[in-house]
Amino acid sequence: MPYPWLLYAHLASVAGFLLAHGSAAAMSFVLRRQQGTDRLRALLDLSLLSAPLTYVFLLLVIATGVALGFAGHWWASGWIWVSLAVLVVVAAAMIGLGMRYNAVRQALGVPRGSRGADAPVSQTDPDEVQRALAATQPVTIALVGVVAVLVLLWLMIEKPF
Repeated sequence: MPYPWLLYAHLASVAGFLLAHGSAAAMSFVLRRQQGTDRLRALLDLSLLSAPLTYVFLLLVIATGVALGFAGHWWASGWIWVSLAVLVVVAAAMIGLGMRYNAVRQALGVPRGSRGADAPVSQTDPDEVQRALAATQPVTIALVGVVAVLVLLWLMIEKPF
């Protein structure tokens, strides 16, 4: 596959990833303002529904990025290695920060690994739900993601080293 088509596939994969992951990002900003456990469960389910597509696009981003590295002979350049490091560090940070939403699901009585709409729901403690919601950091998560995308774009465009 010629380099321009690989680049197109890579950028399209990034766009798909951002669109698929956008529902989880949007959910994180409105979650704290919601009242009622059913609404909270529904919002958390929304982020779970988009997760498989998000991961498919992330794998496509990685695969096309690696292919571009070979097609463009970039593996001897430092910028591509820094890009991979940024991706790994940001993924770890996002996973760590995102785990706090599992505590919200647990406080809502939704068993781990199940959707709230389908799961038998146990009794919830409103104070525990509020504590779990207060521990989430949607602004921090969004800032990490936005800064990462900007750094990766800069590295791809400028190829500084």
